[in-house]
Amino acid sequence: MSKKTCFVVSAIGQEKSETRNHSNSVLKHIIKPALSDKYDVTRADELYHSDKIDEKIFKALSDSDLAIVDITGNNPNVFLELGYRKALDLPTIFLRQQTDEDIPFDIRTINIIQYDLKNASGTNMLDSVQKTIERIQKTEETLDFSALKNKNNDGKDYVTTQEFSQLTSTINNIYDAVEKLSHEVKNISKAKHSTTQEDIIMMAFQNPEKLEKFFELQNKYPNVFSSNNTN
Repeated sequence: MSKKTCFVVSAIGQEKSETRNHSNSVLKHIIKPALSDKYDVTRADELYHSDKIDEKIFKALSDSDLAIVDITGNNPNVFLELGYRKALDLPTIFLRQQTDEDIPFDIRTINIIQYDLKNASGTNMLDSVQKTIERIQKTEETLDFSALKNKNNDGKDYVTTQEFSQLTSTINNIYDAVEKLSHEVKNISKAKHSTTQEDIIMMAFQNPEKLEKFFELQNKYPNVFSSNNTN
């Protein structure tokens, strides 16, 4: 009997990066031990070699019997793929590294299995991993796979080829826009206004009271002005 298919969605990062190492650990120590007996487990980077979401990703999200979505790090790509899978209403299990950070408000109602590969160690680590594996297996047993059976029986895709192409293009445009906005925000943050010598001279001529107030604040809060260039 052939195995079912499981597609893993997670932040992957560059080779040897902390993000990649973390994703590899989750795949090796949690996901595969939990599901490999019943599923052929595939992660996104095994399908393509690009930072962009492409048709192979959407096809895997649409065709796989099960999807495992690790939302650790709140990666934008992960949330886009999560949304696509949820829109198809297909079996999905959600994972997350245990953290004090809030879960994004729009997915707080989703059952998310939390694991701990960072804070635990030794026996505690092994116990934590084993409990996570068992939770994944129990959750998988409760999932409704009827949507997949209906899809296979009616012979229809959830989206037409044209709709699929349009959706891919739209999401890639959104991705590009998010990347551009993120880059612009970083540039704005780096280029925040600093008080130069010329600013102080102009202030002295135009508004002496304002200059006096400026020096009062500078003396009162030296740390705030320490990064400013006043030379």
